[in-house]
Amino acid sequence: MLISTLELDTKLRAKAPGAYLFYGEEEYLKRHWLNMTRKSLVGDSDFAAFNHVIVNGGDLDAFEAELASLPMLDMLGTGHRLVELRDANFDKMSKAELERLCLALSDVGNTTALIYTLPSELSEGTKKKPSAPLAALMKVCSAVNFERQTPAKLISWLSRHFASNGCIADNDTCRALIDYCTADMFILSNEVFKLCAYARSRGQERVDASTVYKVCSPKKDFGSFDLSNALLEGNIPAALHVVDHMIRQKTRPEEIMVTIAKSYTELHLIKVLYESGMNKSDISAALKMNEYALSLRLRAASRFTTKRLEKIISLCYDADNSIKSAPVNKYYIIEELILQTEG
Repeated sequence: MLISTLELDTKLRAKAPGAYLFYGEEEYLKRHWLNMTRKSLVGDSDFAAFNHVIVNGGDLDAFEAELASLPMLDMLGTGHRLVELRDANFDKMSKAELERLCLALSDVGNTTALIYTLPSELSEGTKKKPSAPLAALMKVCSAVNFERQTPAKLISWLSRHFASNGCIADNDTCRALIDYCTADMFILSNEVFKLCAYARSRGQERVDASTVYKVCSPKKDFGSFDLSNALLEGNIPAALHVVDHMIRQKTRPEEIMVTIAKSYTELHLIKVLYESGMNKSDISAALKMNEYALSLRLRAASRFTTKRLEKIISLCYDADNSIKSAPVNKYYIIEELILQTEG
């Protein structure tokens, strides 16, 4: 059945076991509630590693096996097991596989099963006539649709977001921000941070529409340049957001991987050269890179040790290999890689 986030919150507070389905376009809210679910059900105790399992690749055999496992009890004699299924493409799943999955979800015992989907993995259909996979899953899951928020809800959320960053913005300013940039909450969150930093640097606390047009980025297509910049800034949410837009623009996963691998390989090379004693001018000449671009990369490289950059490059190699050889959701592999690159 379809439930609201308020109902989801009530269930999580009660630590009610069961099967949940997260779907819809608004990735910001979906990820927020994913983290809330994890925190509520398994927390960060020593037993969390045993009671929280993520099954990748849409592996139904592994998912069913994990659902059958019992939770490990903590010091208080309580235990709750959370099993997530990721990377399952329901639009390509056979009828037999879907029936098998629904049967497993119909009785999960004291375990909580969570199916997390990307828009590209589960077609919604319409409210009156959901797609066949969604209709089947809604019969056995508490389903939450994280859809794009209405302007009214976004304005209320933006007002609180401005306040939490030490600034004030009226409803007209919030609406101008939505119209000028996007209704996507990942982008809006970053733009609010940018606007508040700009206002505070000038000793102001109020943000108006003129500042929005002066500081913010208008709606646009995203590409490798935006992804590279987000990675250089260490802004993981922004990088994930750019990737989401590149997916919607149908950018090939191999092209996205090239950008990520190149960014970190470049940082590693620059860091090694700099630590070997070469100055900026020498590195700039050797790599045929202007000094401003080099300064940005040196600053980015300072967030990492050489060993950490080598590890990230190794992760890039593994991810690239999986994308080219394994039958998995290639975009999910990229998203997981970006999460693992945080300095």
